[in-house]
Amino acid sequence: MNVQAVLNALAPKAPNFHEPVKAAMALHAIDTPLRVAHFLAQCAHESNGFTVLRENLNYSAQGLAKTWPSRFRGPGGEPNELAKSLARNPELIANTVYANRMGNGPRHSGDGWRTRGVGIIQLTGTNNLRLFSTMHFGDDRLVQDPELAMEPSTAAELACLFWNSNNLNKWADLDDVDAVSDLINLGKRTAKRGDAIGYEHRKQLTELAKVLL
Repeated sequence: MNVQAVLNALAPKAPNFHEPVKAAMALHAIDTPLRVAHFLAQCAHESNGFTVLRENLNYSAQGLAKTWPSRFRGPGGEPNELAKSLARNPELIANTVYANRMGNGPRHSGDGWRTRGVGIIQLTGTNNLRLFSTMHFGDDRLVQDPELAMEPSTAAELACLFWNSNNLNKWADLDDVDAVSDLINLGKRTAKRGDAIGYEHRKQLTELAKVLL
C-alpha cells in the first residue's frame, strides 16, 4: 500500500505532515486502502492539501449565499441583506454562523472566530475543541489556544481521533463518500446525497487516492 504516493499527490506542499500522518494512521487502525484513501482525501479537502490549517471564511455575499443558502440566500436566489452586510469580513462571518452552536456563545462572545476550523480536519466549535483536547492532552488547552492543533503531529493525531470518534472507518470500508462527507462537514448523515459542502471535490480526491493505492 503506497501511502507515500497518495501524500505526494494530495499534500505536495506540506511534506512536514507526511510522516506524522502516516504514524497517526497506523496507531488508529486507518490501515486498509479504502480507509487510507477516504481519510487522506477528506483531510486534503478540508485543509487544501494540508496547507490551510485555520478556516478562512473570507466569503463574498455570493459565496455566503452558495455555502449557507438557508441563512444567506434571498427568495430569488440572490444574496440577502445579511449576506451583503457580512461579506468579506471573516471574523464577523465566523461569529455569526457559529454563534450559539457547538458550545459557542452568542455572536458578541467572539467564540465563533476563536473556535473556527483548525487543523487538517478543521475541528470547529468549543465542544469539539474541548472533547478532542481532553482526549489528546488530558485537559482543555485547545479551547484556550486552538492553534496548538496546527502543529503537524498534533494535527495528525486529532484528525485520527475525530475520525474514529465518528466511526468513519465503517463508512470508508463501505466506500461511502457521501456518508463520510456528511459526518465530517454536516455532523450527521442526511438523506440527500452530495449535500456536504465540497462534495464533488471530496469525491474526486477519494477516487484519486484509491487509484494511487
